[in-house]
Amino acid sequence: MEMIMSTLIIAVVFTLIISRKGIIERLKSSKQKKEKILLEDALKYFYDCESVNKYFFVEAFVKHLSISNDKAEILLKKMESLGLIILKENKRVLSDEGKAYAIQIIRVHRLWENYLAEKTSLESSKWHIKADEAEHNISPDEANELAAKMGNPLFDPHGDPIPFDNGKVFSKMGKPLEAMNEDEFGQIIHIEDEPAEIYSQIAALQLYPGLNFQLIKKRKDEFRIKANGKEINLSEPLAKNITVAEIEENEATGESYETLASLNTGEEAEVVEIAKTCRGQQRRRLMDFGVVPGSKIKAELKSFGGNPVAYNIRGALIALRKENAEQIFIRKK
Repeated sequence: MEMIMSTLIIAVVFTLIISRKGIIERLKSSKQKKEKILLEDALKYFYDCESVNKYFFVEAFVKHLSISNDKAEILLKKMESLGLIILKENKRVLSDEGKAYAIQIIRVHRLWENYLAEKTSLESSKWHIKADEAEHNISPDEANELAAKMGNPLFDPHGDPIPFDNGKVFSKMGKPLEAMNEDEFGQIIHIEDEPAEIYSQIAALQLYPGLNFQLIKKRKDEFRIKANGKEINLSEPLAKNITVAEIEENEATGESYETLASLNTGEEAEVVEIAKTCRGQQRRRLMDFGVVPGSKIKAELKSFGGNPVAYNIRGALIALRKENAEQIFIRKK
């Protein structure tokens, strides 16, 4: 009996030791993963600073990464020991290896944003957050496979260039919308996706890279543009986060179209196009319903309260909410 008890005790102790080792290994793995994420976020911060010729300050670095001063110093020393940053003219800058590493992280991030925009129905305000998570978990080979599946896109949904797998990156062009003069014409080429609350407001106005417009009013804290036949007011913070390229008037002007939401019951129209802000599964769903350029569509029935509305297209009735109908441009008959 004593022998059996001793054997059981040994087995329990052995199990506890094994279990404790497993916990320690998981904790170690978790700690290493967190350190990797922090290191890669630090590399991105350095890259962003250098991209806009912004001087590196430890205080801003600490605030951006939400870490203590002591942890920041430890992190910077680690980056130096790994050869990712070097001192140049008494300034900390990325080494060639550090820059290549940072570009790879950015490539994954922008590819993943493109994937979320084109292949899912996730709302645009969440693309950046999800891409922030994915950028630390996808290998360069997996990133290349993802790029190939999407046809090797050159830009992400915000207009940022996607680095090539060899590390080359298109240089950003253009200027902030706020730098334009009244009555000038421009095209949006980039929308900054941080901070998230500013980007959400821009997205809600259905502004997107590739949109042509005219700046019709400019004040210190207010800007008004005309695009797609309607006027849109922008506050100064929003205008600062929109990069534009100047274009000629004949490039910006064209026929103005109404949206499907303007169609009254019994009226018929022809679909011109689906707004570029409508992407991914939502866009494919509309196209599956037959909402494609040239299709005839008629407002048949409004629900109580007017939302949604039933539309007849190709002999079938489809119900669309106002926010969906506003993304479909039409030419009334």
